[in-house]
Amino acid sequence: MTYPVEVPAAAVASLTHLVGEFADELGEGPPTLSEFLDILDDSIPVGEAMSGMFDRPRFAVTLAGGRRYRRREVSRAAELNDAVYVHASGLLAALADAAHAGTGKRVPLNVLAAGVAAAIRASHQQFADAAARDVVGVTARGRRIRAQADSGDVIAIPAGSGGGYHMVVALNKDSTFGLSVGALVGRASEPTLDDLAPEPMALPYGQYIHLDLISSETWPIVGRRDDLRSLWLAVTEVYYTWPEPEPGSFASAGEPPGDTLRLVVDEDEARAVGILDGSYRQNWNPVSYVRFLDQRNP
Repeated sequence: MTYPVEVPAAAVASLTHLVGEFADELGEGPPTLSEFLDILDDSIPVGEAMSGMFDRPRFAVTLAGGRRYRRREVSRAAELNDAVYVHASGLLAALADAAHAGTGKRVPLNVLAAGVAAAIRASHQQFADAAARDVVGVTARGRRIRAQADSGDVIAIPAGSGGGYHMVVALNKDSTFGLSVGALVGRASEPTLDDLAPEPMALPYGQYIHLDLISSETWPIVGRRDDLRSLWLAVTEVYYTWPEPEPGSFASAGEPPGDTLRLVVDEDEARAVGILDGSYRQNWNPVSYVRFLDQRNP
């Protein structure tokens, strides 16, 4: 695997500062390559540039001649303060951001590891038991963590037509119906909180949606805005329709798991929810929900 862009100067600087801070803090010279890898294991970045979140991946090195570097059991990394880990996070984040900007693609672990190898060689650093020139490859393996949306998280859903993103806010979960979200009025040009209106407005009533595309980060969580939850009911109701509703009503509504608390007698509510035109769904699949948002948020 080859790192797809030129190694950013910020990554080389962070690596140099990491090694120097390690030596200054412990007063025993530079880290071993094993200790350097231990530090990287605990510094993996998260965010838009990465292809996912990972549970403490483990980096490995291949040395010149195809030899596999054997990590040591004894490590001084646990004795360090935060400064070294800040530099390690800066190294990895700089590599991830540069690769993301250069390719337009989110960065998987193997590309990030290739960047580490390239940054080591570019830095000409000397480790306690290896020189930078000896490092010919770096790999990383880690268990990917499935993303979970909590109440107040803002999720960016790519529009199906017309471009941009529909921004929705996670409200509450139910074991039967899934996650309820409330959609904001308008579209964002980029999947970021920076594109939200100063005073966001809400499309009325929340919807329950499937979680798969959030878990896989196809619909990324872009930040958290707890203040937006107040734009919708504390718990999203579920509507129940029938061929012959009671006189003067359009449906019944109640909080999950299905308690009917009231009759819907307001025509505006029935129209806004989608009962009058038959578009209401108790639980939306991804394709139908994007189509629904495209129509409501043209």
